[in-house]
Amino acid sequence: MNRFQVKLGHLSNYIRNFSPIKSIAIMERIVNHPILTIPQEGEHTFLFNGKPVTGMKGFTIAAALHQAGYPVHSHSVNGRNRSLNCGIGKCGACEMLVDGEVKRICITKVDNVKEVSEITVQNYTTDSQIEPREEPVEIYRTDVAIIGAGPAGLACRETLKELGLNSIVIDSNDKIGGQFLMQTHAFFFFEKERRFGGMRGFDIAKTLAGDDHSGIFLHSTVWDILQNKRIAVKDMLNHKNFYVEAQALIVATGAVPFMPTFENDDVPGVYTAAVVQKMMNAEFTLLGKNILTVGAGNIGYLTSYQLMQAGAKVKAILEAMPHEGGFPVQANRIRRLGIPIYTSHMLLKAIPNQDRTGITGAVVCECENFKPIPGTEKVIDGIDVINICTGLIPDNQLLTKGQYTFGKRCAGVGDAVRIGEPAFSGNLSDGLPPADHSVRSDCSHRHRYISLSGTFPLPAPPPCSNTSRRSTFSVL
Repeated sequence: MNRFQVKLGHLSNYIRNFSPIKSIAIMERIVNHPILTIPQEGEHTFLFNGKPVTGMKGFTIAAALHQAGYPVHSHSVNGRNRSLNCGIGKCGACEMLVDGEVKRICITKVDNVKEVSEITVQNYTTDSQIEPREEPVEIYRTDVAIIGAGPAGLACRETLKELGLNSIVIDSNDKIGGQFLMQTHAFFFFEKERRFGGMRGFDIAKTLAGDDHSGIFLHSTVWDILQNKRIAVKDMLNHKNFYVEAQALIVATGAVPFMPTFENDDVPGVYTAAVVQKMMNAEFTLLGKNILTVGAGNIGYLTSYQLMQAGAKVKAILEAMPHEGGFPVQANRIRRLGIPIYTSHMLLKAIPNQDRTGITGAVVCECENFKPIPGTEKVIDGIDVINICTGLIPDNQLLTKGQYTFGKRCAGVGDAVRIGEPAFSGNLSDGLPPADHSVRSDCSHRHRYISLSGTFPLPAPPPCSNTSRRSTFSVL
């Protein structure tokens, strides 16, 4: 325990003698990185609760606010400070008023934004009337709709092409690739082809759709699956709704972080690995300089290593199990960096600073069968971020709704079905007729039907020769 500052003693003594201090969190923009190229697209200034904040163009409001030292984005009904939760636009915890509209700041760019403020009963009501749009509603027809443009969804797209079936892919992000976009390490594959071996995750992400990106709708969120096998989608960039009619549905929505419960688990400074990794590797924002990682699995090892790459110091990794859960090669790399790994230890409490805008330490203890052992409590001082890496939960809500609507013509793939294992269920191609390439207009319903063979206004992808995907495992 001599690798990081620690005070020993009973938890009761710690609580009685502890005096909260000012936050030591250092949130900053990453300007140099040994692997990632940091783009320079200029700056943009907006007002946050009346105060000017400057962020980098092309990056999110969340990144700008954290770089400016504003980690608090909302409050609970009891007035507790709240910050980011998932960091990937799924949970809604970071919803704020952006130029008068409710938006999730972890996926909303600062570009052209004028004012951002917390949603309160004083500045927001649901009584405002929405003017109906005059233009017809667009309806796209295809054989198979795929929700999710990560590796699982795009692998299905490739397979469907080989079967002669058309597809439309829908994803809420601005780029394809899913979690590969956040991975800076090189990969190898347990396959004969050895494709993508040695490539880093963010480079693999660019290649997953091949040279043809037609039929991939980005910035688009599925908000309902209707009974007539019609998928309701909102184009978040252009603020309009459209629909996709498909004969079958694939749900590749990935997963959301699992957050264990402990005292002060909602205080800013306590972040899931998804938040830490997204802000660090995609938004070039370091949420803190002194990190405690919870979870000695592959994600805990990878994020800890990446934090060290970005200039932070990881003081320790805790694991409640009596043994490590990640690959030995990952653990050895962590040990070579001098990061101690403590098994049979669990997190009891995050210690907030005086105004609860950050953390200054954590209370941990030894444990057995995930139960704390009384009298073994310790205080880890001098940390400003707790990096929670305790696993994932399938994001399967749309899968449940899809199975109700599409029946056996709905399949789940990837982490939406089972975490960490390639999984596919359902027979999509059996009995499907050829794609309908017709384009027709139904004026009575103000609908414009668009076939999959139409031209989609999508940017040209980078050139690529490898388009196949297999199960991947990360290495040094």
